[in-house]
Amino acid sequence: MEPVLQVALDHMHLKRALLAAKEAVEGGADWLEAGTPLIKSEGMEVVRELKKSFPGVTIVADLKTMDTGAFEVEIAAKAGADVITVMGVTDDATILEAVKAARRYGAKIMVDLMRVPDKAARAKQLETLGVDYLNMHVSIDEQMIAHTPLQELKAVASATSLPVAVAGGLNSETVAQAVAAGASILIVGGAIIKAESVAEAYLALLAERGVEYLFANAGTDFAPIVEAYAKAAHTGFPAPKPLIATHENLALSMAHGYAVASGKVPAVMVHVSVGTANALCGVFNAARANVPILFTAGRSPLTEEGLAGARDTYIHWAQEMFDQAGMLREMVKWDYELRNGAQLETVVDRALTLATSPPEGPVYLSLPREVLAEKLFGFTYDSPARRVAASPIGVGGR
Repeated sequence: MEPVLQVALDHMHLKRALLAAKEAVEGGADWLEAGTPLIKSEGMEVVRELKKSFPGVTIVADLKTMDTGAFEVEIAAKAGADVITVMGVTDDATILEAVKAARRYGAKIMVDLMRVPDKAARAKQLETLGVDYLNMHVSIDEQMIAHTPLQELKAVASATSLPVAVAGGLNSETVAQAVAAGASILIVGGAIIKAESVAEAYLALLAERGVEYLFANAGTDFAPIVEAYAKAAHTGFPAPKPLIATHENLALSMAHGYAVASGKVPAVMVHVSVGTANALCGVFNAARANVPILFTAGRSPLTEEGLAGARDTYIHWAQEMFDQAGMLREMVKWDYELRNGAQLETVVDRALTLATSPPEGPVYLSLPREVLAEKLFGFTYDSPARRVAASPIGVGGR
């Protein structure tokens, strides 16, 4: 079976789910999943609307059935579901009834192995019961303690000839690992962006994470960001609203005031080394006042030729620094340089999480021009984010 991309629509409202589904299909999704929270919130009408809106796409109803297998499968299949999920920890009788009903109504059964103690052994049993797919699923709670489905995926894939889906914690960094471990169906929780560059994915991810404004004072390293904003203006691609400042310190001060007034995290982007230097007073103020700001700067291109965004003017040598972040490291909670598009979600989420964890404060991220210009098709991310700010409860030993 060729690898299949399944996007889980774990939203609360049908309207938002349909918009996400449209983006997912345009981005390359093969299957659409009506997630359990969405079905609980909106009912089986979700499945009907998905089937109506995307007639050529496989629709999965994530019912997580534990009882009345035949009845629940009948309801979902009649609504238009092509694949229906049943929990592997339920009894064999429920699974058998679900399989019979699926055959009767032209649907297929995917068994979720979440909470099954011996997943490989259960996989063998389920294959004899006639199920169609298995799902190696790690819950959100388990993901928060760094448990991933990859740890047991190989054993399950080796124990059965059934196609195995994998869900929980997958992103652009781990999908290749999942395929290598034996996964046939890749379930990404949340969203897929049809981004053509890292810059486009970066802006869209900021917008999805609640960053409403990007305060900026631009330089030569901004070209991919400018191009991404131009595309967003014509296509409706999500992006924070850009606000241009005439000086870097002004950009930081504007962001500082916005953060205090709104309680939200703003993003700031300035030019490379010199831009960072001009913004230092604003960074000092934000640090002393414990104001969370995602402070970013361009980075002199790393290469001289061969890559989009490589050095093309003398200033790229003149502004090169051995340690650009060194001038403000004492004033920020965290600093990092984005190395490639595959780590984008991890880096952005870590920056926002650290900025908003007590005591709050600014963080610094440098963005090399070649990385921003890097091609990146079908960028996937978790929605909502799996990484959250630390709670003030327990800080200081309480």
